[in-house]
Formats: sequence, structure tokens, C-alpha cells
Amino acid sequence: MFNSFKDIESAVRLSGRRITIAVAGSHDSHVLEAVVKACERGLSKAVLIGHQAETERLLKDMGYTGQDMDFTFADMDGDEAIAAYACDMVVQKKADIPMKGIISTASFMRAILNKERGFVPSNALISQSTLFEWQGRFISVSLKDLQNAIINIAPDYDDKIKIIKNAAALAKKAGIDCPKVAVLAPMEVVNPKIESSVHAAMLTMANKRGQIKECIIDGPLALDNAVSEDAARRKGIDSEVAGHADILVVPDLDAGNMFTKSLTFFAGLKTAGTVNGTKIPVIMCSRTDSTDDKYHTVLAALMQLICD
Repeated sequence: MFNSFKDIESAVRLSGRRITIAVAGSHDSHVLEAVVKACERGLSKAVLIGHQAETERLLKDMGYTGQDMDFTFADMDGDEAIAAYACDMVVQKKADIPMKGIISTASFMRAILNKERGFVPSNALISQSTLFEWQGRFISVSLKDLQNAIINIAPDYDDKIKIIKNAAALAKKAGIDCPKVAVLAPMEVVNPKIESSVHAAMLTMANKRGQIKECIIDGPLALDNAVSEDAARRKGIDSEVAGHADILVVPDLDAGNMFTKSLTFFAGLKTAGTVNGTKIPVIMCSRTDSTDDKYHTVLAALMQLICD
């Protein structure tokens, strides 16, 4: 089981694989710093796709050349073309993982979701999670789904089933065979006027009846009793999940976005973004991620590849 990003880094190194990353939009210093870090530590190689002159200038400012880092370059312009080239390299087995650099999310996701490339299983839902280190272990926050390059701001009940299945598959690759899933709401009782509590109760019952497998679901749970044994005990909650959640399912985009940003900007926790439900790992960093968290996102994708 992986309990930290250092654990993942060690496992990737011990695997002996140097994974090739196709970086879509390499002409950005923060993106390059994360990629250079992975290459310096012997974890990966990279194809740098984008404005080559600017990319080489940035590398020079960092004290490197393409030869130093085992980089190759593809000089091109336009977000759509760059994203397509990166994904086609993976299709052609010239790279292992596509990575979003300094291009638009919409262009990148259109390339990922293109049916001809076969990255997405039929009838699959592509979701996004944030993986973070907390008190010596990982917790995953599953917050939104990405379909047709559009974010679903309010996933319905059926969407949440798929989001949970995606998150459970990610947890399995992190070494958690039967993850504990807390479906979050403002309170621990069902209120018909609060949809998140109704969805949580439905998901819990579906899990108990074997309709959602390979995880343990409980909800509705408020955040405090999902992650704190003491809070759960004080509220009289008797649950396998309360105080031990591996996965937190938030109600909608608003809650997820604010919660995950608070992890980094208020709490200073180490985080990584993951794209779940694709046949191949995908690296998709936020523009505001620190270099370290961009590197953690690279590590999370490498973990998925070596654990397949």
C-alpha cells in the first residue's frame, strides 16, 4: 500500500521502467520543472511538444539542455494540434502517458475523448479526483466528471455510481483493495430537501445490496465524522467508514473545488490531480498547482501505469 508520494516515487524507481511522457504544451516553466524533476530522478523521459524555441530557452534558464534530460522536441503551435500530437504519440506507442501542459483543458480533453484513439471505454464516465496525503495515508476526493470536454457541475445519482467506481479503481492501484467511501452531505441524517443526503443514502443501500461492489459505502456523512473517529463517536455514529474514509465523494463541483483548493492554500497538504476511467493514465495539472504538486500529479499517473 502507498501511504505517501515518496512511497510512489520509490515504487516507480524500483520498477526499473523509464516511462515516456508526451507533454502537450511544454513552453511553461512550472510544467518543465515538474517534468525535469521526474527525469532527474530516473523515473521518466519526455517528448516536449509546443514552442520549441521557448521551451529550450526555459530549459537553458534552468541549467539544462534537451540532451541532459533525454528530451526530444516537437515544434508546433495551436492547442488542438499540440493535444492531438501528444495523444497520437501514445496511440503509436512512441510515448506512454499524455500530459497537459500550457494548453487549454478543453483542447486536451477533446483529444483524450476522441473515440478513434480508444482511450475511453464505451459508456464510461471520465471523472477527476484529488489525491492528498493526510496523517500518514492517502485520501481521495472525487469531485467532478469530465465528458465531452465539459465539466458536469452537478452529477446525478447514476453519475455518482460511476465516479465511485472510478475512485475505487484508483484506490486499488494505490494498494487499497476494498476502499471505504464516505458520501458527504451537510449532516448525517437524510433530508428530502437536501439532494446530497438522499443520493448518499441511495448509494449506501445500493452498496449493501451488492449493486456497487469492491468498496464499502456509507452516507450521508458530514466531513468531520467521515475522517475523524472522535467526531463520529461523539455523534454516536457506528460505521466501518466513519473516521476511516479512503474516498470522499462531494456533492457537486462547488463543494469539490472549494474543498480541494483549501487543502493546498490553507492546509498546505501535498496533493495530486487524477483523471479516472480512461484506459491509460492521463496527467492533467491545474495552472495554479505548485511545481511540487505538478510533480505529485506525474507520480500518481506513473503509479497507475506500473500497477496495471
